[in-house]
Amino acid sequence: QLPREEVYALWNLVDVFVNAPIYDGYSAALAEGRYIGAIPLVNAIPGNLEVINHNENGIVVEPFTAENLHSSLLSSLVNLHSLKARFNPPNRKWIIDHSLIQSNAKRFLEICGRMKEKATLT
Repeated sequence: QLPREEVYALWNLVDVFVNAPIYDGYSAALAEGRYIGAIPLVNAIPGNLEVINHNENGIVVEPFTAENLHSSLLSSLVNLHSLKARFNPPNRKWIIDHSLIQSNAKRFLEICGRMKEKATLT
């Protein structure tokens, strides 16, 4: 494993990445790539389809074959700047709203504070 600083430095070199786990779920790599503004190419597992809308905030490669992956990768490189400009804002906002522990921890504490106030009032 690499230290977080080195992983962050590597992500800053990435324009397009492939995230195609064979199991269902949401991977940390997908979250990191979305946050940094890289273009995600994903397979059509339910976990990816919950957060990636084809051509809105990523590219869903379906069926996930070598030929389709190659075609999607070439197309995303040709359209790199426009895709990054389109995908980055919604992806970064989603990560900030749903995935960053600091944001969620702060919201959790606010909710706990409101619940405590309610309990004190009753």
